Amino acid sequence: YSLGEADLSSIRALGNYTGYETTRREEIVARAADADIVITNKVPFDRTTLERLPRLRLICVAATGMNHIDLAAAAERGVAVKNAVGYSTHSVTETTIGAAIALLRQIVYYDRYVKEHYAGAERQYHFGRTTHQLYGSHWGVIGLGNIGRNVARVATALGSRGGLHLHVGHRAAGGVSL
Repeated sequence: YSLGEADLSSIRALGNYTGYETTRREEIVARAADADIVITNKVPFDRTTLERLPRLRLICVAATGMNHIDLAAAAERGVAVKNAVGYSTHSVTETTIGAAIALLRQIVYYDRYVKEHYAGAERQYHFGRTTHQLYGSHWGVIGLGNIGRNVARVATALGSRGGLHLHVGHRAAGGVSL
């Protein structure tokens, strides 16, 4: 499983549990036909699939994104859909800030340069690429859900200039509608 060494005993204790490492689209209905609850990550549940699963009452998405679930069709059929709200807010924020710093400071380029050319070199400096700092940079954040708001907050705390936070679809506080 992609769950690695996860302890599933608490889930198994609730009833019959069957897990699959992967599920192709054509396997969904057969595998979920007798299920009241499905725990998924990226397996798509469109209207046609949901119509073929009359027992289904709950889809638990083991992620934050639910764009692979037809939410309207699920609601029409009385199928609740829940996601893992907030589980990755801080880790994704840290990865985003880390990637931004790596890009601004050219960390990958200079790491490779030092490993390949610097040790024992006559010239002990190299300015092959211009670097920039996060402080004072101007950020635009598209999407102000939990993750987007946290990225904007941390970037601002590190000295970036805020002010442009784009939220697709509707106007959010401090945001600009697209």
